[in-house]
Amino acid sequence: MRRYAGELPGARAAVLTRLWRGLTHEPLPWIVRRETDSDGLILRLADGRRLCGPRADPYATAAYVTAVRLDEAVYDDPARLMTELAVPHSEVFAVELGHSVASLALSRAGGEHTREWPDRDWEWERRVVDGHPFHPNCRSRPGFSVADQLAYGPEHGPVVELGLLPVPEAGCLVTGVWPKWLREPGRVVVPVHPWQAAHVLKRTGERGSRRIR
Repeated sequence: MRRYAGELPGARAAVLTRLWRGLTHEPLPWIVRRETDSDGLILRLADGRRLCGPRADPYATAAYVTAVRLDEAVYDDPARLMTELAVPHSEVFAVELGHSVASLALSRAGGEHTREWPDRDWEWERRVVDGHPFHPNCRSRPGFSVADQLAYGPEHGPVVELGLLPVPEAGCLVTGVWPKWLREPGRVVVPVHPWQAAHVLKRTGERGSRRIR
């Protein structure tokens, strides 16, 4: 918990930076004008409020936005900011931003990587801790609990064993040659992630013999 709490401020800044990039560059109907001054950038909102922050660099990946100001109130939490903006769909988006911050902090609080370059592709995937460099929902994993993230998030290093689910061949669209060991008479056997099997399909597949990271 201590490491997680220590990563929260940086995670908020990382997500807020991504959010600010979108607010400053995307054609949003509730932002009527963008202005620059000596302190940075001002977004004029349709309801008359002003949202102020630093000049946005569309290519920067560092978490350089630690807070923005909505009129006289300062916000360092992207979820609280989106809630206060109260624009269309902001309530749902605020929840996603909160998940993104919490998930990112949890990912960063995990084990540290060595300086050695990985040899295998899954080892490279484990190093992608922060997710998408520009999207504010970079680490939002809807439906995942903390236990799910630790069990399945590649950055946490788990070994995930896929289930095997037979599906009627007539209902499948397969590209390329489907392996023979994943075929049965009239059926295609589809590898299924255990979380999807339990929470989306509401069933469990036969455990396969292959293990992947």
